[in-house]
Amino acid sequence: MLKHTIIRQTDFLKVPWKNGQGYTYEIDKLTQPDNHDEFLWRLSIAEVNKSGPFSRFDNYLRNISILSGDSMTLNVDGNDSPELKAFEAFAFTGKADTYCTLHGSALRDFNVIYDPRYAVTVSWLEGEHLDMALDEGTLYFIIAANAPIQVQNDELNTQLECWDLVKLIPAEKSNIQITALQPSQPCICGIIAITPSK
Repeated sequence: MLKHTIIRQTDFLKVPWKNGQGYTYEIDKLTQPDNHDEFLWRLSIAEVNKSGPFSRFDNYLRNISILSGDSMTLNVDGNDSPELKAFEAFAFTGKADTYCTLHGSALRDFNVIYDPRYAVTVSWLEGEHLDMALDEGTLYFIIAANAPIQVQNDELNTQLECWDLVKLIPAEKSNIQITALQPSQPCICGIIAITPSK
């Protein structure tokens, strides 16, 4: 059995950054059972309109990727990242003093912020047809990053517009197929896998 939920871009919740310097569009999160103001993991898309500091998230880990716009460099506790371009995932600690330098226009980035009790991987895949294996015990999100895609298997058949997502909870090992819907244009999709750490 494959449980799934479609999350449309129009469903995202716009919230201010912790430091008040911008906005993020909250996609989904898992909150603490005894404190719904704190999350165990959160997916979001942020607007970055100018260079400046990132909010701190003590006791969390972070994974960030550019979705659209030009490149950026992150200075994390005094150390510069490589120049980050679209669909290059970069992991860093949430408690670090982090400063973002834009190299060009404003951008939007995809963020996963999570408690270290979880293991998170973010992969960006490109192709006209993609086959993906799903493992039991892992939560998956698939985001259409640049163009519409079709996501399907025996239990699921849905179309995602750009920046829509599908959330997948497999009860057993299974496979899904991802197909680009624009002729002769490879799709880029993000695969986010979240697993409780052992």
